[in-house]
Amino acid sequence: MRRDDYHRGGIRQAPALRLLCKVVIKVMETITSLKNPKVMDAVKLNERKHREETGLFLIEGARELQLAIKGGTALYRLFYCEEYFRDDEADIVEAALNKGAELIPVTAKVFQKMVYREGSAGMLAVARQDKKKFGDIPLSNPP
Repeated sequence: MRRDDYHRGGIRQAPALRLLCKVVIKVMETITSLKNPKVMDAVKLNERKHREETGLFLIEGARELQLAIKGGTALYRLFYCEEYFRDDEADIVEAALNKGAELIPVTAKVFQKMVYREGSAGMLAVARQDKKKFGDIPLSNPP
């Protein structure tokens, strides 16, 4: 990795994310521990019981994140792994930050612990469940 691939303060960043870091306030240092409380909480969300207790769920992958953001899903945290992240997906990170998500860089080892499938594009979000009743969903008029 080149020297200019490092953001001031020693936080490693992919080139596209370096640009975002100029306006990001919620960036923290890369998580390297599998026992970090935020990582452990995300891993627990693979269990239904924990999802129901917390009202949170996981969104894994670029396409799924784009759909969630477009649909107005409230993002809580966005974990990303620089080793798997593609620069063309920086717009997803920017949109997540605009929605108020906390951006959390993690190592490849930590990321692999959290994800439940391959091909996640280096991003995993924790989002709030939007619990609606059937009657709350607006229906269109029948043809």
